[in-house]
Amino acid sequence: MYADLVVFMVIILFLTALFVYLKVLSNYKQSNVLSPQSLSPAAAYYLLQRSVSSSQITGMLLYEVYKGSVKVENKNNEYVYKISDESQKGLLHESFFLKWIFYSIGSSGNFRTSDIWNSTITSGEREKFTESMEEWKNYIEKDLIEKGYLYNMNKAFKIMMLVSLILMITGSLFLFESIIVTIISWSGTVIILLLAVSRKGLTAAGNKKKEELNKYKKNLQSTNQVDKSPDQLTLDYIFSISLNTKSDFTDHYRVLDASEVRIRQDVFPLYMAGSGAALIIQQEDIEDLDSAFSAYLYSPSAESPDTISDFFSGE
Repeated sequence: MYADLVVFMVIILFLTALFVYLKVLSNYKQSNVLSPQSLSPAAAYYLLQRSVSSSQITGMLLYEVYKGSVKVENKNNEYVYKISDESQKGLLHESFFLKWIFYSIGSSGNFRTSDIWNSTITSGEREKFTESMEEWKNYIEKDLIEKGYLYNMNKAFKIMMLVSLILMITGSLFLFESIIVTIISWSGTVIILLLAVSRKGLTAAGNKKKEELNKYKKNLQSTNQVDKSPDQLTLDYIFSISLNTKSDFTDHYRVLDASEVRIRQDVFPLYMAGSGAALIIQQEDIEDLDSAFSAYLYSPSAESPDTISDFFSGE
């Protein structure tokens, strides 16, 4: 009789965990009716790799320039990025990124590559940089959950883990008293764990988007490309940075210095010569920018260089 009561309680606990799991799935089945929206370079990479690094920071900064949220000026041979008055309100990770780069690392809405060194001199500042990077990653994940690409299993996962722990302990306690209780309890534990782990990732829409991104990434590496507008090539270049395919992409499409064709009044170079929406990029400068971001992600204890040029060149 006592064993029967325990079995009943085990079944109730298992059904509770199953209900929580199915509730999460039903919510995503309804939300995925909406067509998927485009992703930022950082969000695209995170969807594929579940991480972010210096390349995604670089790509994201250029993406904000591309959108018009950030403008760039050449002052005394140093490029200054500035928050635009027409800055668009983006997703959580975009808003956090702009505040982080232009007000935490930079100041008063301005950012220079030298600001990265100046804001990571002490161990405390380097730790803060790493913490901000982690916080940015969390915002990216939240936005992907909001878009319906990732399962929001945080609460459900905790409940399922608690139930599986209770079932596992129950099975252990009855190992020598009632093998039936043990088998049922441990079976429930295994099923719940498998369900929880299997859904700690992409939704159906997320898997579809991942397939699209992998095709797009492959296209960036391909020489068999159809004719594209300068504006599209600019966007492709930005994504090639974040998706770590820039070397392949620039092998096919030479980076042009638009100062040669006087597209703008200032001399800051553009990638390709095209519409006003074309992004200001020059390959050498992007290498320096990415080096600046990566320096303290991979070498947080690096010593101070004698000059900024030494810092960028790694000498």
